[in-house]
Amino acid sequence: MRKIFLVTDYNCNNACISCAKRSDEKGKLTFQDIVQVIDSIKPTKEDYIEISGGEPTLRADLFDVINHIKSSCTTNVILLSNGRRFKDMAYSERIKATGLDRVMTTFYSHDEKIHDFITQRKGSLLILLKG
Repeated sequence: MRKIFLVTDYNCNNACISCAKRSDEKGKLTFQDIVQVIDSIKPTKEDYIEISGGEPTLRADLFDVINHIKSSCTTNVILLSNGRRFKDMAYSERIKATGLDRVMTTFYSHDEKIHDFITQRKGSLLILLKG
């Protein structure tokens, strides 16, 4: 079993003070880049692939990314997300339909002021909770 981390890009809709990404880090893998990486790794059904970023739910091709990974015999696909896009029920249903195994997100605090301070986005806790 391997745990494979797939950092797709650095774009994010939060600006968390705890983020490991430097503010000057840029870059984005194309869908074709991701296909080449996954195909070269040759994942098996015992492997885990964690898709992260930045915020991977901002990618227009995220569904294609997940579908490609799932079709390469990997049954354990985990999405690391800030959860904000999941407030949109249609988006959530579409993600669910890909067969994604798990979504992991971070709640920095139950206190809105603390959470929003850490994410540097006013209202981010309420959006996350709705998701």
